[in-house]
Amino acid sequence: MKPATVILAAGYSSRMGAFKPLLPVGGQSAVARAVHLAKQAGVERVTVVTGYRSCDVGAELRRCGLNVDIVHNARYDDGMLSSVIAGARALCADTEAFFLLPVDCCAVSQDTLKRLLSASRRAPGRVVYPVFNGAPGHPPLIPAGVLSSIGEFDGEGGMRAYLSRFRRLDVRVDDPGAAADMDTPEGYAALLRILGLPTYPDEGEALALLERYGTPGNIVAHCKSVARVADALARRCNGAGADIDVGLLRSSCLLHDICRREPDHARAGMLLLLSLGYPEAAMAVGRHMEMPPERVDIDASMLLYLADKLCRAGGTVPLEATLRDTARRFAADPAAYAAARARITRAMDISRALEERYGVVAESDS
Repeated sequence: MKPATVILAAGYSSRMGAFKPLLPVGGQSAVARAVHLAKQAGVERVTVVTGYRSCDVGAELRRCGLNVDIVHNARYDDGMLSSVIAGARALCADTEAFFLLPVDCCAVSQDTLKRLLSASRRAPGRVVYPVFNGAPGHPPLIPAGVLSSIGEFDGEGGMRAYLSRFRRLDVRVDDPGAAADMDTPEGYAALLRILGLPTYPDEGEALALLERYGTPGNIVAHCKSVARVADALARRCNGAGADIDVGLLRSSCLLHDICRREPDHARAGMLLLLSLGYPEAAMAVGRHMEMPPERVDIDASMLLYLADKLCRAGGTVPLEATLRDTARRFAADPAAYAAARARITRAMDISRALEERYGVVAESDS
């Protein structure tokens, strides 16, 4: 069999918020990892389909010295199906089957790819899927001839609906990576955990990042205060039955204002940490100014949010006092006061939840 791999790296990564092909996964970018995965499984013919930020993806592949074909899908705005068609059209004429691998599904093992190739040789002409825990995953191995009629497909249901028209073969695999993607920060964190990779920097790395990005001393001092207060709250909550990741909490607290000088510093900090490969810390930092009201479980991001509102003037200040001060500060700006009041009220809600569930009074850091 002469197999190939088509790696889809053309989309906007809108649900992630950061550009997925270039996100780090174990010391290399997601797109480089996907290419290495195919080649390590013995598939030398690799086509990477680009679209949005195509120059950046191409530059990354060249930087890594990877021998691949790069196909630009000028119609990437039309969705993934257009990238599948662009990639399939670029395959060599003698290609018998190809893996279709979205770039964010780069945790699948090379052993899984080898098993799919072996199964396809035994059952030629079928679309071969890896199946983990009863659900089909990525990448399917697709006979080249299957796409001969894709031009007549209306796109309803996407590529999976199109492939459902053809005979398939399911191959059960013990590979959670076959069911993992990183479409969102939550998915990115789950994928890293499958690979045994960290999802947040340790405390020493967090402090080094503050220095690397030139965080002013007064902001670093505030971040350390927030970490101290949040740490004390977390340990008391855990002593009463909670399960808060204190390492994640301290890391996120130290980094929550790393981009404080940016206009939307919470989002800027989140994007920076995503780009560095730390999605769990990124999510907590991204929420520290606006905590969604539907979040009710006490976790690291909630304690960061609360501790940040408690820490003022080098110490902890009761939320009621902060609310009174806010009313005075924004007396001439009702819109700004409403926004600030909503944030403090949310912190009060979290404080009450701590006391009701764990008997922990948030106003004290002792």
